[in-house]
Amino acid sequence: MCYRTPDGQEGQAKSGVWASSQSGILWFFDRENAEVLVKVLDGCDHNGHRWVFVAPVTTLEFNLWVTGPNGKRWTHTNRQNQTASAKSDTTAFQCSGGGSSAPDLVVSRPSVSNSSPSAGGSFTLRTTVRNQGSGRSAATTLRYYRSSNSTISSSGSQVGTDAVSALSASGSSAESISLRAPSSAGTYYYGACVDSVSSESNTGNNCSSAVRVTVSGGGTSGTTYSVGDVITTLPTGSWFPNVCTGGCSLSGNVKTVNSRGGYIEYGSYRYTCEASSCQIDGRTVTRGTWLETRR
Repeated sequence: MCYRTPDGQEGQAKSGVWASSQSGILWFFDRENAEVLVKVLDGCDHNGHRWVFVAPVTTLEFNLWVTGPNGKRWTHTNRQNQTASAKSDTTAFQCSGGGSSAPDLVVSRPSVSNSSPSAGGSFTLRTTVRNQGSGRSAATTLRYYRSSNSTISSSGSQVGTDAVSALSASGSSAESISLRAPSSAGTYYYGACVDSVSSESNTGNNCSSAVRVTVSGGGTSGTTYSVGDVITTLPTGSWFPNVCTGGCSLSGNVKTVNSRGGYIEYGSYRYTCEASSCQIDGRTVTRGTWLETRR
């Protein structure tokens, strides 16, 4: 760190007042008069970067720089006669060094505790998120989906989420969720997709393959509608439900149920939400999955 006084005197900041492995205090003219606190923290376990914090208490012109492991410089400057501002940066230096290392998250083939539950029965879905890349990944979210076919993607019906902690290269995290089978018999497919993270080398492999679940007996037969489907038993114009439960909200022609098992009744039919949140705009499903049954 170099500084300049109003009369043109230049000098280098000096250390030695106090220092530790993560921070230190710099002075210009008198070691009893501290001028700048500098702190560098290892945030690799949190977001894959080293963090820099600078707190100057001076009005002198200065140029301060911190050099990272790969030679990259992080800088902070101040103009003459201006009260210097503090500066912080939690992405100052990437922990991977030269930038050639990057995380790559994948989700293993899931398993279920019961692949043949009865309608409405409970089961547990398990999978593992693994970082097969060469760099550390930041914390992210795993999303569970149900699909009508063996392809798992974010376009399926989301049935739950899990928080995934930061993972070192080759690290893994076992995840699981307790689910309830749909109320109508049939074959369903379950899997999970992990949200991509910063600097990930490949975001095309973030979804798992599918595990098949066959739901049998004991449920109420009906018609299932997913996102994009038109519920033909609803009127084409404006309509208002006879009953709306499960954290129901109504906004114009948009009806939303915010809990699994909540339902809307209109005319001779009940429309039950089979996801954490379901929505209908007019007659079109815009969120979640609805099961239509006769009342």
